[in-house]
Amino acid sequence: MIKHSKDKEVLLNVRDLLVEFRSKGRKFKAVKGVNFDIYKKEIFGLVGESGSGKTTIGRAIAGVQNIQDGSIYLDNQIVVGTPTSVYTINKEIVKKLNYVNIKYRVTTSYITRTIVYLKKEHNKFKSKPELLSKASWKKIFSTSAFSIVHQLVGDNLEFVTKIVKNFDRINQFITGIHEYIPDISKDLEMSILEKNEDTKNIVNKLKDKMSLDYFDLVEIRTKIKELSVNKTPENFQTLMYFIFEKLNLIIENNDKISRRIKIAKELEEQNLDLSAPLQKRKHLIEKYYRMIYITKKEFIKIYNNPEIDHTNLINSVGNTLLTQMLTKNLDESLDESIDDKYIKDKRIIKYYNSLIPKTVELTDRQISSIQQLIEYLSLPPIDDLVNKSYLFKVPTKQQKRENRKNIQMIFQDPGSSLNERMSVEEVVGEGIENFPELYNSPELKFEYVEWFNTNNPDSSINISSNAKNAQIRKYQVLKLIQSVGLLPEHLSRYPHEFSGGQKQRIGIARSLALKPKIIIADEPISALDVSIRAQVLNLFQQFKEEYGLTYLFITHDLSVVKFIADRIAVIYHGDIVEMADSEELFTNPHHPYTKSLLSAIPQPDPDYKFNEKIINYNPYKEHYDYIFDTPDFIEVSDNHFVLANKRELALIEANIAAKTKSERSKRTT
Repeated sequence: MIKHSKDKEVLLNVRDLLVEFRSKGRKFKAVKGVNFDIYKKEIFGLVGESGSGKTTIGRAIAGVQNIQDGSIYLDNQIVVGTPTSVYTINKEIVKKLNYVNIKYRVTTSYITRTIVYLKKEHNKFKSKPELLSKASWKKIFSTSAFSIVHQLVGDNLEFVTKIVKNFDRINQFITGIHEYIPDISKDLEMSILEKNEDTKNIVNKLKDKMSLDYFDLVEIRTKIKELSVNKTPENFQTLMYFIFEKLNLIIENNDKISRRIKIAKELEEQNLDLSAPLQKRKHLIEKYYRMIYITKKEFIKIYNNPEIDHTNLINSVGNTLLTQMLTKNLDESLDESIDDKYIKDKRIIKYYNSLIPKTVELTDRQISSIQQLIEYLSLPPIDDLVNKSYLFKVPTKQQKRENRKNIQMIFQDPGSSLNERMSVEEVVGEGIENFPELYNSPELKFEYVEWFNTNNPDSSINISSNAKNAQIRKYQVLKLIQSVGLLPEHLSRYPHEFSGGQKQRIGIARSLALKPKIIIADEPISALDVSIRAQVLNLFQQFKEEYGLTYLFITHDLSVVKFIADRIAVIYHGDIVEMADSEELFTNPHHPYTKSLLSAIPQPDPDYKFNEKIINYNPYKEHYDYIFDTPDFIEVSDNHFVLANKRELALIEANIAAKTKSERSKRTT
């Protein structure tokens, strides 16, 4: 969860942003559910190598890249995407749980067949040991068979990890939502969070059990390689017994896994129902009523049975009350409410259940939980309340048009981003022309008249008669190009007549024309000469102060982003792996990828041994345990976040403690 600074106001929120591309019938995730906030008047750096997804994020914020999931908020209003749908996420969780259940059945079946085959081979060579010397161990202990099982278990672990991430996403969205949407009661919020957390805990225990299978299969494959070097009868027996022991443990463990999957599915069914749309709720309420109550129709059928003695019930409830209860509202008309159809008296329910026992007897806690669920199902669905809220309302066509003005982009290649058939005046003024309010204000007209009269004292004009809109627009464009260091005569020229640095200045002027709240600068200096880069960077700082601008500065060059950014996020293959204040990130990098990027920065030292100092980042080696120990985006120090699992977090905390201790000892000495 991103922590907000108390003294800074958030301008832009990116939540669970997912962008996918298709290639040859397959989907590739370019951005994998990233979350971050950008404060007002801040330069936020986004750093990563080519293909990391940084430009895709910028394009998504600007609204020129379709997104598959997630949402982007500007000034607490959605500008891209839709609000989180709890029902949709729960449907996805149910789908994945069903998939895991099916795949684990396949895994168990495959292991059972493997055991049968190995027993057959074991008995054959036990009765005729002389055949063992000629036998192919590679065929008997086919590593491919264990590789398949290993892959199946690994796939399930990945699915369970995705399920846990979905639970975390719901928790993040629901926590504190009653403060923003008063129609959502705190009790409903707590109920969703509690049920969600209960199911998540079961799934985490499920993952722990699956991890045992994964480790057992690793041990089997290691043992086969180890003992296959020396193919003796003793090693054959040792290996067989070892494999049988491990496979039987896996089979036993899979029974426990199946039970946990069943529990998780039952709990998740309630989560799904609690978030269900309005049209499904009547049916769901009826379903849960049947689980804990009995219909009057069912009970009357039993009560009118002459073979059953009801003396105990009459003594317990009372004949008058019982008759009254059974004769009231028996007409099942359309007007009849669900409460009129059911008997809720605990004594009658207990008596009925004793005559017709249910398959599973519910505990008092389960009954109480279902009663609470029924109560919340009578309320409007949480997704409906969210969609009706001002904060989460999908923007109208007019609002989308306004957002085009508020979010502008400076592109990496200044040449290809400019229309060669349009003059500089047309390029910069095109946006202004589409938003008349930018040049129709009395203040701007007065400013233009004052400027014109100062420069043309012999032919003065006034606001009421002579100030034309076209002239005001041209004056506005002139101001913009002069602010970026170009000259008035450049207005009539075309893009091909300018150098790369000048083209980028035109791009900056164009982005400033609409008076945006945030500018996305996508590698704006990577195509420029070193001498020009500093000038452009100084322009960014200048306009930040003059106009109170906010920037998302995208680059692959850490040395540049250190100079200009207030905070930096490091992205790798669609995941933000580290985020901190600029100085903090360079002083105390924690993620291996960040360390690798920093080590690759050229140093102005002829004696610097670059090949020795550079750190090679190998994600498979660094994060070998991510399959069963899922990483989280964790705050390791003040406003310093790192994507790390429990093992990595322990190492980071140990390094921080050691560094703190070392600094203290230096100060004392």
